[in-house]
Amino acid sequence: MKTCKACQLEIHDKATKCPHCLSFQSAWNTWMVLLPILLIFPLMLFMMNMMTLFGGADFKEHKNQVTYQLISKELITNKSGTNRLKLVGEIDNRSDIDWRHPDFKITVNNEKGEFHNVIYETSYNIKAPAKIKTKTSTFVLGGELPEGYTMDVELINMKPDR
Repeated sequence: MKTCKACQLEIHDKATKCPHCLSFQSAWNTWMVLLPILLIFPLMLFMMNMMTLFGGADFKEHKNQVTYQLISKELITNKSGTNRLKLVGEIDNRSDIDWRHPDFKITVNNEKGEFHNVIYETSYNIKAPAKIKTKTSTFVLGGELPEGYTMDVELINMKPDR
């Protein structure tokens, strides 16, 4: 009889696994568990590094080639009484890259032109193919625009479409 390396209870001399705590008794079995982890972790780091190097364009470098123009805005009230502001606009993508998921910064000013509020909105269903103008609809939850107030909509970021 010998003692288990983990729980210190007596086990059979030829036991490779403790019947009490289910711990492997040899170092070889421990390496069989750790080896896949040690191989997969560097591989994952390598793949993540390759994705950042080759995987995507940076929108900031192409921002002057992608513009947004607000065409119309409409207040919509659904059946539950929640107000949503529907913004219809156009993304003009003059770059060679297909973009998706635009992030908008919506600045609301009062009737005197003074700053009132800012809203950040991401539209997950919008894609802007390269060299094409794309009509878009974006809904801003709870977006009520008081009478006389104005808004500026700015396209601040997009992700490359892969």
